[in-house]
Amino acid sequence: MQEWICHTCDSHLIKGGMPSIAVANSLELAPIPPELEELNVLERQLIAKILPFAKIVALPKGRQRAVHGAVVCVPSEVETMVNSLPRPSAEAQLLQPAEPSNPDGEMETAADATDEWRPSDTDKEKEDLRPGLALDTCMQPPDIAQEVLSYGDGIFKAAPAQGNKPVGFFSTPKLEAMAFPVQFPTGRNTLDEVRQVKLSPSRYFNTRLFCVDTRFAKDQSYLFFAQFVTETHMATCSMSIQMRKGKKNAGDGRRISNKMLQDKVELEKLIQNKEATHFMQPLRGTPAYWEKTLRDLHAMVRQLGKPTFFVTFSAAEMRWPKFMAVIKAQQGEEGTFQGLTGMKM
Repeated sequence: MQEWICHTCDSHLIKGGMPSIAVANSLELAPIPPELEELNVLERQLIAKILPFAKIVALPKGRQRAVHGAVVCVPSEVETMVNSLPRPSAEAQLLQPAEPSNPDGEMETAADATDEWRPSDTDKEKEDLRPGLALDTCMQPPDIAQEVLSYGDGIFKAAPAQGNKPVGFFSTPKLEAMAFPVQFPTGRNTLDEVRQVKLSPSRYFNTRLFCVDTRFAKDQSYLFFAQFVTETHMATCSMSIQMRKGKKNAGDGRRISNKMLQDKVELEKLIQNKEATHFMQPLRGTPAYWEKTLRDLHAMVRQLGKPTFFVTFSAAEMRWPKFMAVIKAQQGEEGTFQGLTGMKM
């Protein structure tokens, strides 16, 4: 059996150091208990102490998933949420009354024995005069139709993080473990773990998603969570560098004040040099990123000349038999390429 090693680990080991992506660098994953592994997506959200909210949309071409806007992390009260769930009949601590064998006969016997069980005309008149309006009491809700739709079919509505304030990722310790308790059953070896070799967020999430353990790659919410945290870290680092390069005075020599920043005309004069958005260059899709891409294209045209034509190549990986076999094996299924496409190889 042949063993392989990547170039990154090989270069670190030759120098006598530990690779940053090594398991020994506080990247070891504990096995997932069977109780947590069997939970579905909804049940995982009920036990998570932090809920990452994101708006996921489908792209027009290819129908791939994309996140729109920011990923907001909101704390959830797990104990309060679990206590509000309906309990099973065995744990409800309720006494179930036994149905009598002959209720009509028992009622007739009671009516013959006492006068309190005999029907009265006065009670019938009161029932006829009682209005049939919806009463806002604990016995009858004001909106009966909504009550039937909510509880009649066994549907239970709950909002675990309702009323709580969002928290920051880099300011909350162990937020990653609290947001994804199934991936981190012991709550250790997260991004903010103290490591022997420093590991950047982009390198950390890259290691998690491409790990031989597919617990992270299978979770769609973790993928977008990792993307947002990585881009936020890149923007924060670029912003701090840009603030060091900033100047206290405007172009005309005036000192920048709070009043100038609140004035729309003065603010436009200050950002004419586009220094305010220059830190967004590493972030894909931002105006600064596309401006840098346009400049790179112009530089390429000046150096290499005008292109004759542009060509876009596609690997067509969905037509590779080995690629399809690996995907089916990862999903625990067996199948041949001929059976999937109906083509003869």
